[in-house]
Amino acid sequence: MRSLTGAVALLILTVTVQATEMASANYGIAWDVADSGGGLMASPGYVLTDSVGQPSAIGFSSSENYFLKAGFQAPPDYDGDVVRDFMDNCSMNHNSNQRDTDSDGIGNVCDPDINNDCSVDFLDLVFYKANFLQAGDLDTDNNGDGITDFLDLLVVRDHFFASPGPSANGCN
Repeated sequence: MRSLTGAVALLILTVTVQATEMASANYGIAWDVADSGGGLMASPGYVLTDSVGQPSAIGFSSSENYFLKAGFQAPPDYDGDVVRDFMDNCSMNHNSNQRDTDSDGIGNVCDPDINNDCSVDFLDLVFYKANFLQAGDLDTDNNGDGITDFLDLLVVRDHFFASPGPSANGCN
């Protein structure tokens, strides 16, 4: 997208905010949307206005200085683990490492469903009993401390007769 006119560039700007950089001889846009940033578009040859004529819509615009500055709100991260909820394998519990030993799309920290039937029940407790006080990177080690113990059984208790998660993938 290196040879667009100013009018097309404005259309691209208002529709496609995921661009990382767009430029031509008359304008340049650099975006930083990965960390709630914004961007700056500057042009000595074009007058820019926002799409609905309101500063609160996309940020700040000015035709006097020929620039448009926009900020974007990042998708939510409820648990604060720096993995956005739409990608998080356990969106209600902090787990920045996204540990998922059974590769079912649900992080161990909220996945006591060991037999992967989308229900935490007595069938799962059989696995916890077999692995109790066993060391290793086991599916039953929910907190990742290297051993299946009472702390992991708390996760079972919290999800008993319910589904694991929630996660962006899995049993939702």
